[in-house]
Amino acid sequence: MSIEAPSAQFHVPLGCEDELSTQISTAMVSVLDTTPTALPPLYDAIDPEALETIFSPHRSESWGTYDCPTTLAFEWCERGVWIKYAGNAATASRERTLTITTDAPSPSAIDPELPTDETVACNKDVPIDVVGTSVFLSIADVVDDDLPDICDRLTNRLTPDALTALFQPQQDGTARATGSLSFVFEGYAVTVTSAGRISIATDDGQLALHSESTPSDNTVPALVDDAAWSLTEDRPKPSR
Repeated sequence: MSIEAPSAQFHVPLGCEDELSTQISTAMVSVLDTTPTALPPLYDAIDPEALETIFSPHRSESWGTYDCPTTLAFEWCERGVWIKYAGNAATASRERTLTITTDAPSPSAIDPELPTDETVACNKDVPIDVVGTSVFLSIADVVDDDLPDICDRLTNRLTPDALTALFQPQQDGTARATGSLSFVFEGYAVTVTSAGRISIATDDGQLALHSESTPSDNTVPALVDDAAWSLTEDRPKPSR
């Protein structure tokens, strides 16, 4: 699935001093050509602390063997936002990539239709306040392994608390943005949405679910292109 919308891509190194939420805000300022104070709080869309936990593995004591490739998609400022983390411990390819559409995103791109055919090992709806625990229990059931072992292999970044908090309503009950998080675990594509839908697919084709839905159109205004490279460390800006 592809998105017919121009987009800007930003490379976000793990060693940046600024938190990921700050870097997303900086990128959005560039895309919208506005000021930081004009943006609504990112907190209104997703939980920033959960975001840091899931996409900042350098804060963990160990990278771990099962550093799962992960993609988050959500809507903020009427734009589609995608964050990808390669999570390849074997090749040290741990760069994070941030993509923001320069137009309003397609709803199906932010909240994709999950597979329902015979390739699906698990497909359920759960309350959003228990979605993190439900994801872990579902994985343990699908791979037929003990829950403590699953936790040991996943909780380097993907903790039950972080998965639950990411899209959980704000303290006053206000709903957060529509979105979805997907990651690959031992040959399974695991997807959880802001509505509390959990899907675990065994088909290899589903492993690229979010990769295929990420905007790929490179028709980006020059200002946005320049700003994208300002977030990258030790990377020369392309010549015009």
